[in-house]
Amino acid sequence: MKICPGCKRLHRDTYTDCTECGKPLRGIERDNEETYLVTAEGFEREHIRAALEDEGIPCVPRFRNDMYSSDEVTGKGTSLAEINVPFSAYPKAYDTCVMIGSIDPQTPLTFDMEEAEKICREIGEKNKDKIREDMSPSKRTTYKVLGAVIFLLLVAAVVLGTDFITAWIKGLLGG
Repeated sequence: MKICPGCKRLHRDTYTDCTECGKPLRGIERDNEETYLVTAEGFEREHIRAALEDEGIPCVPRFRNDMYSSDEVTGKGTSLAEINVPFSAYPKAYDTCVMIGSIDPQTPLTFDMEEAEKICREIGEKNKDKIREDMSPSKRTTYKVLGAVIFLLLVAAVVLGTDFITAWIKGLLGG
């Protein structure tokens, strides 16, 4: 199985150049290698992103220069985006998108899904010691807020403790 270093699309080993952008293909190097899943816009893009997050699959929408519009800047979010996922999560992400109707399972692939699943299992076996649970964005935000609150409480404790010690020393010295 090969991947395009430019557009991140997967291909069979028999391919030498990407069918999308024409760049020379290379082998997959890491289990978290960013891999193209689907192109979507607006509500559909957000629907896919939410479905993938519900399954615990991190995803990254990438806007190519020819797909980006002013709507993204104004907040309407209608620009086309290529949604990428880690290679190790590709089979699960593909199945999720088929389940919600974002990918037609009858569309021919430029690679063998069984081979992709086999490679994912092999990579998982090699890296099972390195596997860690990725936090969801809401959990990450909660930890950041709690960290900030704890930091502020520590600063307040240091200030109040310093005031208390200063007052105590003044009391000892009779001043």
